[in-house]
Amino acid sequence: MSSYDEDLRARLEADPAIQELLAELWPRAARYRYWEAPDGRQFVYTTERMGDGKFASAIYVPKGKGARSGKKAVTRLSPSREVHHATRRGARARAYKLYQQHLAGLK
Repeated sequence: MSSYDEDLRARLEADPAIQELLAELWPRAARYRYWEAPDGRQFVYTTERMGDGKFASAIYVPKGKGARSGKKAVTRLSPSREVHHATRRGARARAYKLYQQHLAGLK
């Protein structure tokens, strides 16, 4: 990068008003953890609060060519059954419970 770019970046990062505006326009996605089932489904919970101040749990289902057969790469994961929780513990417990129920159904 040129010195002009570095100077501009330093000025923008130093201004709290600009940082607040950028945070509103492009909020950062909350960090998450997940368990993956043998069929490709992911049971996810967030470890940080989302924009509404709550934690979330969800199931992500594979979509695209090969999603059901497993012969080709999955092109995307589609969210399903997302629920928001007041506590991280609640979100984690729900995601893990759904994961265990799904594994039991596969047997």
